[in-house]
Amino acid sequence: MIGCGFTYREVARLINRVLGVKIHISNIYYRLKEMEGLEEVVNKVIRSINVEKVKGRCRGLLVDGAGFGYNFKIKQRLYFGREIREKRDHVKCELLVLVDERGKSYIVGVFVDDGYKDERKILKSKFEEVKKLKEEVDFRKVYGDRLYNRDIELLREFEKEGVEMILPVEDGIHNKVKSEERKRVKESYNRKRHAYNRNRYKIEQKIGNIKRFMGTYLNTKDKEVSKNLVLLGV
Repeated sequence: MIGCGFTYREVARLINRVLGVKIHISNIYYRLKEMEGLEEVVNKVIRSINVEKVKGRCRGLLVDGAGFGYNFKIKQRLYFGREIREKRDHVKCELLVLVDERGKSYIVGVFVDDGYKDERKILKSKFEEVKKLKEEVDFRKVYGDRLYNRDIELLREFEKEGVEMILPVEDGIHNKVKSEERKRVKESYNRKRHAYNRNRYKIEQKIGNIKRFMGTYLNTKDKEVSKNLVLLGV
């Protein structure tokens, strides 16, 4: 409810009205902040529900990240007090989504980290979870945006697992793609561009649904509470 824009006071009133339980707003805040191990629990639950639906008919894995703002706006300024833009503190969420042969998509992983954290680093730090997922659902293709093709180490890790990376890779104006890993990804993308376009939007759709449900900005000032709200919202 707080993730959907309700204040702590409104939540306390609703709990009292519906359940007949009086609860202080500080108690709600404390419980949200001290949910240790919530990420592990959430991932176990969504996998137990969704993995079975895709087994034996998986088309591929989609990966992407999204940011959720919280706290107050921060004004970035240049010299002489000139305002450049406004930004907010935010947390970063990395989603894993499986697509079946019918084109239906299912969230099977969600990892939350600090704001401005590189999506590739989040995915690499949770790569053991990706390997476990591959053991459960034998996906052979991964679709992502062009950001992921810049991490050679990540491309190698997926190649070791026998997974084909389908990511946009293009030659620069002055420099051509040089690494063998990126060349292979480029060939895969050129051969399967239609499949990429057909599947890629599905994870954007999931992120859009989550943000419509929770909003782009969370109604809290604390980073840990924000992370937990994102996990619960997904």
